[in-house]
Amino acid sequence: MFRGIFMDTVGQVSQAELLLNLLGVILAGTLTLPAQKWLWAQHRERTAKAGQS
Repeated sequence: MFRGIFMDTVGQVSQAELLLNLLGVILAGTLTLPAQKWLWAQHRERTAKAGQS
């Protein structure tokens, strides 16, 4: 009886942790996306200038 309740709570916790981790990954991805685009634009500008000179 007690063991069943314990296993249920552990299952719920791990599910919640998985959801939180997934949410964190999505949030981190959306926050870093503009930064990545900006860095990529900077890199392209630099390579374009290097090609012109």
